Amino acid sequence: MVVPVIDAQSMVSLGVMDSSEGAALAAKVLALARSVGKLPPLLADAIEGVAAAEAALAEALRGGLGPAIDEGSQEAPDRLLQASWSATEAWLAGALRLPSKDPHVAIARSLHGALFPDGAAFVRGTHERLWSESKRRLEYIEKEKLDGEFKKIGGAAYLAAVK
Repeated sequence: MVVPVIDAQSMVSLGVMDSSEGAALAAKVLALARSVGKLPPLLADAIEGVAAAEAALAEALRGGLGPAIDEGSQEAPDRLLQASWSATEAWLAGALRLPSKDPHVAIARSLHGALFPDGAAFVRGTHERLWSESKRRLEYIEKEKLDGEFKKIGGAAYLAAVK
């Protein structure tokens, strides 16, 4: 008779992800760890390892990107808007994974549900779709007076970036 091994590694399945998704996950883990404050030594050591791996991955990813966005180029507004909405969605999506009943988490979950019911797929669409969906979301934020909600949970920079 074979007795199955049950440990943390066998219970967590992250699925297949590419290097960019891995970097995003590592960044979220590090942000969460920093928000907790002082960690037990064993976890602190593990987080140091995640930080080192994330830094190495970020460096490797930078090597393949080419030049930074030239804000004077014709495609720069689209790329900046895509990056801003993607970052905002990823930031709010992090709250979906938190088990907390903290009011800040509830606000983030509510914002994510309202603004990204289908994720951020619209940023990979046409120029027209990107700007139309962006305008629609900004009008919703204004109509529902959600600026204050973003500020309550530390998202003023994200909101400013998408405006």
